[in-house]
Amino acid sequence: MDLYAEGEKTISELLIETFLESGGTTVGVPPWDRIEWKIWEPGLYEGENFDLVAIGPKWVEGCYCLPNAALKRVTEHLVKPYRNVIVDSPAGLEHLGRATVKGFDVLLCVVDPGAQSIETAERINRLAKYINVKEVLAVGSKVTSSSDERFIEKSASEIGLEVIGMVPFDPEVLKADRMRVAPIDLAPSSPAISAIKNLRDTLKARLGWS
Repeated sequence: MDLYAEGEKTISELLIETFLESGGTTVGVPPWDRIEWKIWEPGLYEGENFDLVAIGPKWVEGCYCLPNAALKRVTEHLVKPYRNVIVDSPAGLEHLGRATVKGFDVLLCVVDPGAQSIETAERINRLAKYINVKEVLAVGSKVTSSSDERFIEKSASEIGLEVIGMVPFDPEVLKADRMRVAPIDLAPSSPAISAIKNLRDTLKARLGWS
């Protein structure tokens, strides 16, 4: 789904319009009051089976402070009418440090079959506890062999993580990326897509999602 083609705007774009292009803050008006309605209107894509809000590219030079603060308010307040909420965050720890997923039921930690990835997963697991994420589960990624699977299973167990699924390395995913299309549209039955569908079903059963 192409957000721009649908005529919607990201949180970062709305922040630029509100606080840079319009001349900064307004005395007596809290910043959130100026941006909230825009997230519901030009910032919210309403689809047939899901709605979408995107944080977008970096707002200005420096950190992601303001976009992340806005996203945190979205996850804390604006999502209350929704039965299920999914946040697709970038790799790393920033979303945990800024508590944008505070209090979520489950966090999926995607791990590659390598030591550095496991070390990052350990830090994620530790930080998630501080922001009251109820459960952290590992998902193996770019798996090419049974040896990769064993490494992920053993390493995750040693840091207290349960592995809930394995997604194999799939050339079709790389091909889709180069073509700038969704992998599920290019190859809906590829090994990676099939594994992700199985993961979806496992999560739905585990969390009681309908």
